[in-house]
Parts: sequence; structure tokens; C-alpha cells
Amino acid sequence: MRILVITFAFVFSSSLFAQNLFEKEIISLFGFESETGVTHLIYGTNGGYINSTQSTQFDYYHYNTANRSDSVIFSGFMSQPPSYPIEVGELVGEFGFFDNNPSKYLYIKNYYDMDIHGKIIRYDNPLSYSSFYPLQHLWIDKNDQNICYAVTENFVIKSTNRGNDWGGTNSNPTYGIQLPFEFVSGNPYNGAMIFGLDNYKHLCRSVDSGKTYNIVLDNNNWGINTKIYYDFNRKTIYATNGYNLYVSDNYGIDGSWQWKRTFPKPIKIAIDGGLSGKLCIASGGELFISNNYGESFTLLKSYERTIKGIYKKPGLSVIFIAFNNKIIAIDENGNNYPYYTLIRNLHKYLSMFPLQVGNTWVYKTEGEFFDPVDWHTYIYYNRVKIVGEEYFNNIKYFKFSDGTYSRIDTLNGRVYKKNSANLYEQLLYDLYSENGDSIFIDNDRGILNSINLSDTLFFNNYLIKKGFNYQSLFIQKEELLQNFGLIYSYKGYDFGYDSTKLIGCVINGTLYGDTTLVSVDEPTIVSKFELYQNYPNPFNPSTIIKFSIPESGNVKLIIYDVLGRKIIDLLNEYKSTGEYSVLFQPQKYGLASGVYCYRLISNNNNTVKKMIYSK
Repeated sequence: MRILVITFAFVFSSSLFAQNLFEKEIISLFGFESETGVTHLIYGTNGGYINSTQSTQFDYYHYNTANRSDSVIFSGFMSQPPSYPIEVGELVGEFGFFDNNPSKYLYIKNYYDMDIHGKIIRYDNPLSYSSFYPLQHLWIDKNDQNICYAVTENFVIKSTNRGNDWGGTNSNPTYGIQLPFEFVSGNPYNGAMIFGLDNYKHLCRSVDSGKTYNIVLDNNNWGINTKIYYDFNRKTIYATNGYNLYVSDNYGIDGSWQWKRTFPKPIKIAIDGGLSGKLCIASGGELFISNNYGESFTLLKSYERTIKGIYKKPGLSVIFIAFNNKIIAIDENGNNYPYYTLIRNLHKYLSMFPLQVGNTWVYKTEGEFFDPVDWHTYIYYNRVKIVGEEYFNNIKYFKFSDGTYSRIDTLNGRVYKKNSANLYEQLLYDLYSENGDSIFIDNDRGILNSINLSDTLFFNNYLIKKGFNYQSLFIQKEELLQNFGLIYSYKGYDFGYDSTKLIGCVINGTLYGDTTLVSVDEPTIVSKFELYQNYPNPFNPSTIIKFSIPESGNVKLIIYDVLGRKIIDLLNEYKSTGEYSVLFQPQKYGLASGVYCYRLISNNNNTVKKMIYSK
């Protein structure tokens, strides 16, 4: 039986098998200022749990930047019970605040069952309005906060007493104007001005709450991604259909709109509420700023992670930026304000690395390899074990049986690895990464191309699985599972493939799966001299060479080029009976890509194998 330790390094979170999987990912950001100048941030989150069904929680949090308090302000959920044909639940829609006070709010919530109905909820009146139909939009007139508008089904309704009541009946409100188009946005500086889309996806404008309208942009590229933003001067209006920015300099009338710029990824806009003409735009992980109504932009900052939302503090050089796991603040020079930083640890991802000395993983690897000299298939078993803890520069690392060390940064969700002879860390995983992020992992895997998140039944546990696809010279895939770590990897290339699956493990003293090759504390018995095929192979930038010796003695591991010329003694020392692994990094010796040989010599035993270094 061949046992090979593979190069997957692990680091693990102490929260194993956490019962609460409602970990919140940030998906949006909104802000406003109190009368005393305190910034209040409202950010949306989603999260979920998995048992026999799947449920997703949608919450809005209030973050007070003055005292850094953080609490839920609105809440909702969606779920699909077993054997139920549709999703049920309640979702929070649009919202607004009176008097710039986070405790005085108005929001809509839709309830989903066999049909959908909506409610308007005020801070002191949980049922200010109830509709037989869903509610799509809500806005408060900034000129007169007594005036509030909402859109239900296909008509506009109005409240004249700060949303406390809306008059009339559900089916026939006192103020109900039938919309001739699909609603997009209401103007907070002029409640009767609304924008929408006609049947041909033209952008339309009405100044009488939808009684009449005219087309203002007719390029047919408007749809569900259409967003409208209103400048502080109330005259300038910005519109985007996802990637393109259009600007009107005259209240959005026909003939006043100009295309300004196309961005590489869908955009989010933050308007400075105290300085006219200043706006910030986030596109993917890039943050741009304009001081001239979008005529020109400066790239302020570039991040690896996708920006989920932005808020510009009015009149001041402070910009709040939301990522999926944190909110930060920077100035207009790109400098950070650490005081404002809010971190949300996504433990459902951190728990993909269960930590405890003695935890052991057994993998089965199958592959096919072809070169001009040799073609073969192979099957072998790989054993990875946490054998101890060590500190470097006061940072705790976990030592693995292949001689590598790993750690996890719980704030940024990144897993790092290094070998004992090299303090330089390589990024192994970015657990918080998602589709749209451009995270360079290491020289072997390259940039994340796509990420998949799903629930999986594994070892009789319903758990969250995260898959990583890497953009590189090879087809590369890896899957991590909550509480278990790496469960699958695949590498495909022109001259073969390599597929590895977890078949058994010991996690915190509990055995799972096929445990015939592993126990809680099993001895290693070496019965023969053997040199294993290096892994990975082909490789870049490093590979592990594993061997076993049945008798103690001096051991040499020598690297040769394809012509038989000696390159280096990778190992030349006395070793006791046992299994060993050695890390080989060709770049340390300035080697070019190509075929190399490695020879193991010990106690009159001698054997050679080949490997391929592919830059």
C-alpha cells in the first residue's frame, strides 16, 4: 500500500460544528447624517443555515460610527420547507428615515406564500398600510417629510402624515395613480417626479406621479439594473443601466442627458450630499471619484474584493466602503480611517478548517500521466495530519506531517502556508472570496476564476461547500467543506489529470468515512524501501518528494537534469526508520522548466524517478 503525504496545507478555526450557521454577508450599504454630524450606516446582509431544508436570513443592521454600536434594525427571511412547492417568508424592501434619526423609520415588507402581499411598517405603527399586492418602492419627500410615497402593484399611493396612514382602503386608497410604465425611482427632492420604463425599455419621466409621462432616453438598454441618483443641487440627475453612466443637467428632461462613461463591471454610486457635482462610483473592486458631475474620474483605490456598497459623508473627505465581510472608511487620498472599521467574521467559512492537533485526513488520488518516455495510470492514498503547534514571530502556526506550516487570519479570512526552511508565506485560500474578486492565490493556481457555494450531504452531514476554480495554465478545481476542510481537488493538463477525494478523516477525535487507513493515534510501520512519485507532478513552483526507509542509516536524495548531470543534494543526512517528505523548489536553484530525475540512496538501496517542472 502506497501512502503519500500531499501538499494541501490546512489551518483551522476553533469553532467546530457550529450550530448557528446564520453568518451574515454584507450585500448593500446606505448612510445618513444625524443633526450632530454622526454618520449612521444601514447595511444589508444575508446568511443561511442548512439542515433538512435551506433558509436564508436577510437583515439590515444599523452601525453608529460614533460609538461603534451595531444592531439589527429590520429583519426578514426566505425558506423552502420540505415537500413545499414554493419558497415562503418575508423580505424587507425599501426604507427611509425621518429627521435623520435611525429610530424613526418607515419600510416595506412583502410576505410570500401562495400569493404575495405587502405591508408598510412605521417605527411606532407596525401596520400603517396593508396591501393585497406586493409593495415595490418607498420614498420620503425631503422637502416635506409629512409626504411619503409607495408603489404597490401598478399604482402610486401617498401619505400626508409621515406614513402613519395612507387613507382609503387596500383596494382603493385615497391617493392612487395608475402607472403607465414600470416604476424605477422616485425623486426624494420632488416626490411627484418619478422615472420608469415603458414596454420598449425606454427611460421615462413623469412630474405628476405618473399621470402623464414622456420618454427621456430611448436607446433601449434599460432594464432591471436601472438606477437613478439625485445630486445635491437637485437639478443634476444620474442614471445607470449597470455599466454606463448618463447625466442630465436639467432635472432629467428630454434632451438633457449625456453618456459619460462605461465601466468594466456593474456600478454602485454614492452622491455627496453636501457638495454638488461630487460622486463616487464602485465598479467591481475599483473605486472612482469625480468632482465635476461625472465629466472625468480618478481611480481612487483598487481592491481585490468586490465592493458591495459605498456611502460618501457629505462635504467631508470620508468614504465608507462595504465588502462582504467588513466596512471600512478612507479619505479622498485613499488613506484608511481604522477607527470606523467594522469587521463581520464569516465563521461559516472559517469553520472549513477544523483545528486540533491529531486531526487527520486520508485522500484517494487517481491520475493519468503521459510523457514521451512513459505513460501510466496511478492510484495512491494520501495522509495529512496536524502534528503540533509552533510560534514564529509570536504568531501561532500549525505543523503538518509533510513539514509545512499554516495559519489563518480570522479578520481577512485568508489561509497562509510556509515550509520550515522558509518564513515567506504563500496564500493558500481566501475563504471570504466570491465571484467577481480577483485573488491571486499562488504561482501554481493563479487567479480565482469562479466560486461556487452550495449545500452538500457529506458523511451524513448537511454542510456548506465552497468550490474554487482557478485561472491558470491548467484546469484546477478545489472544494472545501464546512467542518471538514479540503474534500476534493482536480488538476487537468495536456498530458494527464490528477483527481483527489477525501475518503476518511479524524476530526477532534471523531472518525468519519473510510477509516481503514487512519485511526486516532496509529503508528507508522515501514516495511520496505520506497521512493514515491512526487506530488504534484507536473508542478510549479514546488513539489513534495516522499520516501520510506525500513532501516536507519544515511540517506541521500539527489536531483539530476535529463542528461544525468547532478544538480543538488536535496538531502544527505542520517535518518531513522520511517516515512519522510522533502520540499523541492527549483526556482531556488535557478532551474529552467523541463524533465528532472530524483534518486534515493540508502543502505545499498537505490532507485530513480522522473518529474516535470512546468513554469
